[in-house]
Amino acid sequence: MNAPAKKPLAAPAKAASGGLGQQLKRPDGTPPSLDNIVEKMVADNAKTAIPTQAKSEDSADAQAPVVLLVHTLLREALRRQASDIHVEPFEDTLRVRFRIDGALQEIQQLPVKLTGAILSRLKIMAELDICERRIPQDGCIRLRSQTVEEADFRLSTLPSVFGEKAVLRVLERNNLNKNLEEIGLPPSDLKLIRDAISKPDGLVL
Repeated sequence: MNAPAKKPLAAPAKAASGGLGQQLKRPDGTPPSLDNIVEKMVADNAKTAIPTQAKSEDSADAQAPVVLLVHTLLREALRRQASDIHVEPFEDTLRVRFRIDGALQEIQQLPVKLTGAILSRLKIMAELDICERRIPQDGCIRLRSQTVEEADFRLSTLPSVFGEKAVLRVLERNNLNKNLEEIGLPPSDLKLIRDAISKPDGLVL
């Protein structure tokens, strides 16, 4: 006797793609905070699988806590107009610092056991070798989403005593087309630069 054919059931796309990102949302529906994401990752012992295809925070794979954490850090750097992001492991903590107006400012201290997941996620986004931890690597991350204008991040990783550290140089596309008057130089410095570049030879550093 043949078994009756089973009727396939389809879940709504919104429900199918919600995943951990929906679980992490606050009761009012706002996106999860950095602390919420870290708490979830620590509770899961940082064993969350790292998606290999999530290039944007708008994709379905971008609901894993490690992806949300990295995208939150990148968005925060753009919001604060940081020029660099430093991710540095120490013996008992993972320190995140932003360079804002030329000065490094500590933004967050994360559990050191999240170092591997965060570095691997950054390498995946920059298409680097996640298995290579003994030599420096360089790559580029291009961030696109509905909430953030397109931006590039130049990623450099380097082995250190307590594990790999990473530095990201922030390059916002809308900040690349500024003239001398728009970069914030005082009038005296602006005059020096104009005098220097008007000379027939030489080099301005």
